[in-house]
Amino acid sequence: MVNQILYDFLFGCKILPEELKNESERQRLVDFLESQIERIPYGHKILLSARGHTPERIYFVENGCARAYIYDDVNEKEKTDFIWLKTSLMADATSFLLQTKSSYYIEVVTPGTVLVSLTYAQVDLLLQSFPYAKVFVDYLLESNKVHSSKYFLDHYPNASDRLDALQAAMPPVKGYVTNEMMASFLGITTQHLNRLLRGG
Repeated sequence: MVNQILYDFLFGCKILPEELKNESERQRLVDFLESQIERIPYGHKILLSARGHTPERIYFVENGCARAYIYDDVNEKEKTDFIWLKTSLMADATSFLLQTKSSYYIEVVTPGTVLVSLTYAQVDLLLQSFPYAKVFVDYLLESNKVHSSKYFLDHYPNASDRLDALQAAMPPVKGYVTNEMMASFLGITTQHLNRLLRGG
């Protein structure tokens, strides 16, 4: 059964397709999704996709946290570029939609994370069966934007403001990711983040 969290996300969007104001059409979409989606609870630090692979699935975060990072081979460091929490649509959107190789590693960050997913073929079938569902592709692109490190770097030049904005946008984030992950997402050192968290 499509659970209440996903249901509320699908039908609580700011711009709801006209078709989905009809209860019977909602049920038709729900029935389709129930026949297609895969819902899996994950453990800690589970890798969902690796650099150089073409993303096969789009995910909805029912609970928990995941991230996407790039690996700097020269400095041997991870750089977190995306953080997704509960009720986020999650994927390397461009690579998924174009079916091209991704530069990212995507991993589950916390144990108990539950993800609902569709394959690319299932999304294609969704769009063929429900053309208005293209709005959910738009939501995926928007989700990638507002959950990205680039978004915070572009909108908040000051590191302290970036941290405040991140904690306002994703209040539980500090309980999910390590300080190293958060610092790399914010574009600062871990030491600088620790000072900011202490109020320094």
